[in-house]
Amino acid sequence: MSNEALANLGTEDRRFEPPAEFAANANLTAAAYDEAAADLLGFWEK
Repeated sequence: MSNEALANLGTEDRRFEPPAEFAANANLTAAAYDEAAADLLGFWEK
């Protein structure tokens, strides 16, 4: 693999949304991200 190919792998910025069924069964929801952003230490203590 060339150095250019390796460098390109480090700049990946595409996002792939999970299938709806997978997201519905996730342990966390989007609200958890908001809660963690508001109080990171409190979030992890909980």
